[in-house]
Amino acid sequence: MFVRKTSVHARRSLTCDLVTANRSASPSSPFLPPSFWDSSSPAYSAPRYVCRHCQQPATRCTTRVSNRKGNAGRPYIKCFPCDNFIRFTDERGVHATNPTCNCDKPSRLQRAGRETRVNGRLHYVCSSGGCDYFEEHRNAAGRAVIVEEDLIELMIRMRII
Repeated sequence: MFVRKTSVHARRSLTCDLVTANRSASPSSPFLPPSFWDSSSPAYSAPRYVCRHCQQPATRCTTRVSNRKGNAGRPYIKCFPCDNFIRFTDERGVHATNPTCNCDKPSRLQRAGRETRVNGRLHYVCSSGGCDYFEEHRNAAGRAVIVEEDLIELMIRMRII
């Protein structure tokens, strides 16, 4: 049985839908495909998001429209009990040519944030949030690729990252 609640996480002003998952959900495949999110579909089923770290229900959220990191209005999944960011729920940065993760799915190409020690570096992560896959994107010379601030907006609009 699914219980759907709407809550606002006051600290970050996030609008979130809490979906309490069925306890029989398989921890190895905690996410339903995006086609299940379309409530107009006759096959609609509330999405199940379960944190792979603590096995607790996770929350579907949307970043603030004032987000200056290039993620304004972007949907994502977060586990509030263990404070773990799970994944973005859109397809931005997911390309068939990306390396496959440990889940045997195309990974997501994204850029490290400003506040990290690897500021601006491109890297691949699991697109489904089902594994801990991480790999730096490297150029032909084997060096980590760093994207400068002035190119970020263009790459986001092109849905590259």
